[in-house]
Amino acid sequence: MLTPVQPEMGKAAGLAERALRFRTIAAAFHRNAALLFGGSAFRFEIDDEALARAFSAWRRSFDAVKDQVETDRRDLLIFSGGLLLKELFRHSPIAIRHRGVAVLKSFPQAMTAWPEGYVYASTCLAMTAAVIEQEGLAPLAPDTEEDRFWTSFRENVKEDATTAIGFFDLLCGVTPNWELPLQRRVPVPG
Repeated sequence: MLTPVQPEMGKAAGLAERALRFRTIAAAFHRNAALLFGGSAFRFEIDDEALARAFSAWRRSFDAVKDQVETDRRDLLIFSGGLLLKELFRHSPIAIRHRGVAVLKSFPQAMTAWPEGYVYASTCLAMTAAVIEQEGLAPLAPDTEEDRFWTSFRENVKEDATTAIGFFDLLCGVTPNWELPLQRRVPVPG
């Protein structure tokens, strides 16, 4: 349930290059939200100006650090997804309202308790996983349905959006760098 748009994205040729364009990010964000909340008790509105600001801040951040250290491609993609997630939290491009109707039982607790965080994480995870899959890298295996994870994620991101990078690492199955989240991991020689 966390990444409903991923299969569609995986079919888009050259997704790694296309993901560097606002149009691709905006389309994925809109489609993912529609897939997540369709048939639910939530309605949403996306502020495309806030989404554009988040995208612009992400591109500046990513371009500033992408060449600072040697790292493998998969790690770079995960880091990039974490940076985008941080900017989505900073710019809050979606407003979600509950319609007052009972939430369907099939929806994960994390989605019903924190729909904004869930859609932001879902979009970043779907894009990252689709690019990783297209490039033939080791796939992500997220384990995200634990309530404690989402509660901690929400509390920490409210205090400091930069912590989203570390939580995104956890979503992707990578050990986060909590002390210096804006610095990419340097791979350990094997």
